[in-house]
Amino acid sequence: LKYLGLGEPAVLAVWGPLMTGGAYYVACGEWSWPVALLGTVYALGPTTVIFGKHIDKLPADAAKGIRTLPVLLGERRARLWAKAMIALEFLLAGALVLAGSFGWPLLLVLLNIPPALRTMRVFDAPKPSERPADYPPEIWPLWFAHQAFVLNRRFSGLFLAGLVGVVVLG
Repeated sequence: LKYLGLGEPAVLAVWGPLMTGGAYYVACGEWSWPVALLGTVYALGPTTVIFGKHIDKLPADAAKGIRTLPVLLGERRARLWAKAMIALEFLLAGALVLAGSFGWPLLLVLLNIPPALRTMRVFDAPKPSERPADYPPEIWPLWFAHQAFVLNRRFSGLFLAGLVGVVVLG
């Protein structure tokens, strides 16, 4: 699918509404849009990591004819999309709480806003031409993927804690 620019949308769809909404449907016998959207909140993080990886590899992928979504969008627009997905995680989580679909503990994810803003600034800046001295050598030359991964790891922990809080506190 990545050769057609559909890999990233497939990750978002499968990790989000299809897997989460589908599991809910199988377990409960009915479809729930709030649950599907909740899955989408989570899936935006891994999708941003994949986007970052494909931005990192954009010149090589384009030269090989691999048409990932970042290749099709171009680097500037792909970076904007990555930032939009980061913002959308918070907006969707807040919308689900405001709509009364999930309780206030889900708002724990808002503690990740300062790191998200720092990561967005990384997506605004040029990728370093050389590995920074304090950057793990085993990860280089991946830059944007690593930044998105670190952000997603923290977001996912807060998201899970928020869901546990929703269950425990009602």
